[in-house]
Amino acid sequence: MNIVIKILWALVILHIVVTWILAIMRGRTARSKKAKQSTMPAPQLGELPSVSVIVPAWNEKGTIEHCIEHLQKIEYPEWEALIMAGGGDGTFAAAQQATHGDGRFRVLERGPEPKNVALSRGIEAAKNNILVLLDADSIVQQDWLSKLVAPLATGASASFGFYLPMKWTWISTEEYMVQIQYHIKQVSVFPGCASVAIRREALNRIGSLTTEAYSWEDWDVYARLVNAGERIVPAPQAKLLSDRPKTLGEFWANNLRAFRTHLAGLWYHRAMVIRHPIWAFYELFFLGYGATLSLAMIAGLIAIVIQPALTATVAIWAALLAVWIFGRRAALSGEVAVYTGEPKWLTWVWAPVILLFVRILATLFSILTVWRQPLFDYKGPRVLPIEQTPSDGALKR
Repeated sequence: MNIVIKILWALVILHIVVTWILAIMRGRTARSKKAKQSTMPAPQLGELPSVSVIVPAWNEKGTIEHCIEHLQKIEYPEWEALIMAGGGDGTFAAAQQATHGDGRFRVLERGPEPKNVALSRGIEAAKNNILVLLDADSIVQQDWLSKLVAPLATGASASFGFYLPMKWTWISTEEYMVQIQYHIKQVSVFPGCASVAIRREALNRIGSLTTEAYSWEDWDVYARLVNAGERIVPAPQAKLLSDRPKTLGEFWANNLRAFRTHLAGLWYHRAMVIRHPIWAFYELFFLGYGATLSLAMIAGLIAIVIQPALTATVAIWAALLAVWIFGRRAALSGEVAVYTGEPKWLTWVWAPVILLFVRILATLFSILTVWRQPLFDYKGPRVLPIEQTPSDGALKR
């Protein structure tokens, strides 16, 4: 048994080293590719198509005004914004007042319907064929829209931007690192909070948005685009600020919500899951992986309670598994450090490790409570200060 354990420890350490080497190589390759792309001519502002920005807002007074304020500052030739506003707190009136005298804005009243219903009404009322879906708590940069739409000008069906947290904590910093890794790996799953641009003809091809999606409307659009074989391109230079989890409590709640809604979306698109089994495997992998590890932890604790003599054995195997999983996860900081050229990210090596453990526990709990779906898309009042962001062209309020 001792020999087996020693061999396994050697394999674990070797795998961790290989994982770090591969992560560093990916970061270096992506950095080189990014440098080459920066030398390529970008579409000129005058070459970009007309755009309709659609912003659903429900009980967002105090938030929607800041969103509108920064939209008014964007640099783009021809665009309009439709604010789908409503709620008992005066959001509709606040949006009207904030846009008064600005002909680029139209404020349409919405009721307590699913977010996709409000978005669909906005899409129907929009004048242009390039549609941008934007959350009400977003604070955009001046060049955000041009950077977001640029991939569509070169043939993409949809693109998505890059979000930064309004308040920097170790939790939001780790999420920022994860998002950088997504761009390094060219993952095409887009988060709605990062903003999404889509061609109207692509939207027509994938079918109308489902009215059943209360909090997975962005994933619904993504899944339909994948099913139709449409081209989705990330636009990492299209930056905005978004309200993101700042505490462990908020992080836990956000992951539960994300995993539950992810499962709800997969169930709704179960026919697609059958048609695209490889895609479905990747979509379900982490949920199954995390739930299995959570059950293994619970089983180990139960075994110790029932048979205390197993404590040493369980501890050995738990340590082996923990070092393997979390040692590999720590490579995220190395990958980001090489990609950005900023060694400071190595000081955050512990953050991905801790939050991976939280995510693993959240998978099992979300599966067991999947029926607890959000009843509405409203997140609550979010009048937050914007803090300086690390070397990213920070926005200031």
